[in-house]
Amino acid sequence: MFTLAKNSLGFEVKDKTYGLQDRGISPKGASDQLSFNIAKTLLGEPKNFRCFEIIFTSKIYFDKDCVFTLTGAHYKKMYLHDKGEKLLLEHSCVYKAKKGNFISIYQLQKGFRLYLMSSEEKISLKNEGLRRGEFSKYFSKSPSYIRLIKGPEFHYLKNSNDFFANPFKISMDSNLMGLRLISAKIQASKYDIVSSSVDDGTVQLTQDGAIALLRHRQTTGGYPRIFSVIQADIDTLSQYPLGSYVHFKLIKMSEAKELLLYKENELRNFKQSVLKI
Repeated sequence: MFTLAKNSLGFEVKDKTYGLQDRGISPKGASDQLSFNIAKTLLGEPKNFRCFEIIFTSKIYFDKDCVFTLTGAHYKKMYLHDKGEKLLLEHSCVYKAKKGNFISIYQLQKGFRLYLMSSEEKISLKNEGLRRGEFSKYFSKSPSYIRLIKGPEFHYLKNSNDFFANPFKISMDSNLMGLRLISAKIQASKYDIVSSSVDDGTVQLTQDGAIALLRHRQTTGGYPRIFSVIQADIDTLSQYPLGSYVHFKLIKMSEAKELLLYKENELRNFKQSVLKI
């Protein structure tokens, strides 16, 4: 339904797939699963859709008639071009595109990963003009820090307070699997373990620094799992640009569970309200 311009950086994402971790394959999905879910809900939960997670592009070309929405990162200007005319696009709003139309995108303002999802299904076509902003009451504001819980090898840290003393810089060497965190060296009693399971948000500690795993991670690792990003904050962490700074805060497991349930309830209420339309 669409293609990215040359020299773009992006890849197709689909629904998460469970049950393959014993074969070394994580459930994957989108790095920012909330933005993916919002896009899919706005399009009416179509069975057939195409979605790209986009790190950088200047133009996106449509080769079929469809409806689409853009979620995730915010850009200063996004235009839909149609035979010499252009329409200024709103973030998280459903639009109709015709074959031959294209989108131009300018100046990243907030976030890091942009999601474009399109569909040809009737259930999506009827949602043209639908805006996430109409349902803002269902979403709470994300904090200015990322919350952690203790990991299985937390006790390896010589002084856990060192981890929270200063913010970490997200390394330019980060990738889809995880974010490398730059800081003064964090002291540990040792920096390796027998290869063990890891999860979305696991924070591993190597001699070169910490790594926060994202959704396209491996399934096992041999570095101490000192912390884990709470499930409610992984989407937020994935939107931190490379080179930016992230602050961490340690919380209890009980609070992490409450925050996850609260976030899942927000998304559930949003879906129910949209699907009633």
